Amino acid sequence: MTNSAARKSLSASQRLSTLDGAAFPGFGTMIGAGWYEALRQIGEDVLRIHEHVKSIVTSAREQSVGLNEINTSISQMDQVTQTNAVDHRLAIDAANLMQLVMQFKTGEGMSARQTPREGPAASHSRQSPARSLIGKIAVAFNGGTAAKVIASPVGDNWEEF
Repeated sequence: MTNSAARKSLSASQRLSTLDGAAFPGFGTMIGAGWYEALRQIGEDVLRIHEHVKSIVTSAREQSVGLNEINTSISQMDQVTQTNAVDHRLAIDAANLMQLVMQFKTGEGMSARQTPREGPAASHSRQSPARSLIGKIAVAFNGGTAAKVIASPVGDNWEEF
């Protein structure tokens, strides 16, 4: 659009120069040259401004793309930060749970009188769901070493507990 205006301005100055020279031979020569030069300069200035505007538009588009990439990166970092915070909180909760569970005496040091009775013949010994959960938590946080100690039943008959 700006380019078109510059061309029209240049064309008009050329026509004006021709018309002035034909209508007023003496006057057209004096003024026509001045008008022609002024309009030619305006046309060049408009073209130069048009190039500047084009470069500004190109730069603005590039900045927009860059800002979108930065926004995406910040969103991803925020998601990772939130995930890490949740993971950290879960690790603390699991450690607290392990400390609470370790406070229970699970069969070490029990005397013969404290040994639980055997259940009815139809019942069979099975692992406690709580002990199984502790084993899974220990595997997740200790690489499986603590799970062997916790998950191994020591003659526990938890139904009697």
